Amino acid sequence: MKRVKLRRRIIIRNKEHTSLALLTVIVFLLSILTLISGCAIFRPVDADKEELLISHLNSWKDFEIDGIVELNYRQLRFRKNILLKMSRDLLDVMIYDGGFFGLRPKPFATFKIDTSLVIDAPDNITELIDEQIDTDISINDFHKGLDLLHRNRNKIIRTGSYDFDSTRLKFNDRMQINKIEISKTDTVVSETVPNSSQDSDLELAKGLLSIVLEYDRHDKLRQVIFYREDRRLMSITVDSITN
Repeated sequence: MKRVKLRRRIIIRNKEHTSLALLTVIVFLLSILTLISGCAIFRPVDADKEELLISHLNSWKDFEIDGIVELNYRQLRFRKNILLKMSRDLLDVMIYDGGFFGLRPKPFATFKIDTSLVIDAPDNITELIDEQIDTDISINDFHKGLDLLHRNRNKIIRTGSYDFDSTRLKFNDRMQINKIEISKTDTVVSETVPNSSQDSDLELAKGLLSIVLEYDRHDKLRQVIFYREDRRLMSITVDSITN
């Protein structure tokens, strides 16, 4: 009788070990399946975002924008037509008044960037540009920036932004640039009279320059708005854009 009981104990223990081993195998297989299914779920999302990002960045290499520009800074205020043309070798910007029968009169101001920035505009426009942006630029700087974003696609997809030098680019869920922030603290402008209508111009010229890009439901660029700190300086409303 004692031997029989011993054998039953051994059999029970063997069953316990077998059940434990089987449970371990099942848990391991479930873990593998979960990992595989997880990869299958997340990989297409990243791939889709990467495709969207590449398409968006490529759209900035060659485009034409026709729209309306509105400027309100200091004593300078106007609302005029604007035409921007970007290619591999040149960014050509023309601001003009609407002409009769679709004819375009002599431009109010033109800006061309190839190996350098060339401005043909009234003095107050030229002074404004000198204050707000770095004029020591070329078209190659722009394309190098795009190449840099292409090389850092994974980081952009992961974080939704990218920083370089004093510039930060932010991206929306559609992997479109929706905000550009440029820190500018070394600008030198002449002091203004305290308590005058221009008493904050010195601070504004040194503050953060923000460029907000808005898109319609078809992912087409609709408006570009420029801010210095919280003050709206300029906007471009896009009537048409082609690539």
